[in-house]
Amino acid sequence: MGTPKERVFASARRLFAIAIASSLTATLVAVLIAIWIARAVLRDVDRLATDAERLSRGEPAQLGATYLEEIATVAEAMQRMAATKNEAQAQLRDARDRLQRYADELEKKVEERTASLREAVTQMEEFSYTVSHDLRAPIRAIRGYADVLLEDTPLKDDPGAREYLRRIVNASERMTKMTGALLEYSRVAKADLRRQRISLEPLVRGTVEQYAELQPPTVDVEIVAPMPDVFAHEVTVTQALANLLTNAVKFVRSGERPRVVVRSETRGDRVRVWVEDNGIGIPPAHQARLFSVFERAPGANGYEGTGVGLAIVRRIAERNGGACGVESDGRTGSRFWIELPAA
Repeated sequence: MGTPKERVFASARRLFAIAIASSLTATLVAVLIAIWIARAVLRDVDRLATDAERLSRGEPAQLGATYLEEIATVAEAMQRMAATKNEAQAQLRDARDRLQRYADELEKKVEERTASLREAVTQMEEFSYTVSHDLRAPIRAIRGYADVLLEDTPLKDDPGAREYLRRIVNASERMTKMTGALLEYSRVAKADLRRQRISLEPLVRGTVEQYAELQPPTVDVEIVAPMPDVFAHEVTVTQALANLLTNAVKFVRSGERPRVVVRSETRGDRVRVWVEDNGIGIPPAHQARLFSVFERAPGANGYEGTGVGLAIVRRIAERNGGACGVESDGRTGSRFWIELPAA
């Protein structure tokens, strides 16, 4: 049986062995549990990553209920985000489809209105051309009969009748000029303009030299050189400049010598030609409609003109890809301009 001491040591050794075995068993169990938990977490994380990738591509994802609680919370949040995203995308597609339908309808309406407007303008141009052309014959007849009556001997002693006949002649002459201006306006509107590079300075000088009313000593015309080249139709631009120049020396107060300055400036891809005069001026309230057919400035009734010249300038500028306008305080002259594409 051994001594008591030996029995105590034997019992201690058994207890120690049992403790070691129990510790090893607990450690092993803990390691196995940890491995199982780690594998479960990694498996759920991998599935969550795969589902997140599918959701990002807009594909349906099976967010299972076997997730761990924390990961399941993240998965539910992802699912809500995916649902919100899909709803927003659906709304965006719907809005884009509606916008496209509206754009198509608007484009169709614009094309229809443009075609209708183009047809109306064409008909109006043809009408104005026909009317102005057909009116010239009866006007010439009226003028001829009036001239004959003025030469008639019995009427030479009737001042009243002769005055009426002179008024008929003057009205016929004015009507002839107006129909001629309308014909010119129609021709500009319908002409096929082939644009090319134009040296502006010699064009302006040549235009000035063509008109007797622009020559000294009764008129001062200053051309500020140099001038840049433009890309336009030479014949129509010459006509527009002629209209602006002859207007500049026409509408001047009685007894005052006309002074005209022609200069140019480059504005980006445009060249603006200024024709500045010392005439009667144009009130600001009347400047906007001055370039319409038969529109004349206040105070211009005592001057010769048809009211079509500036309308022709506007049409020429537009058909050459440019614009025109006027600046004036209504008292100290006017500054007309025409803007054309730079060459």
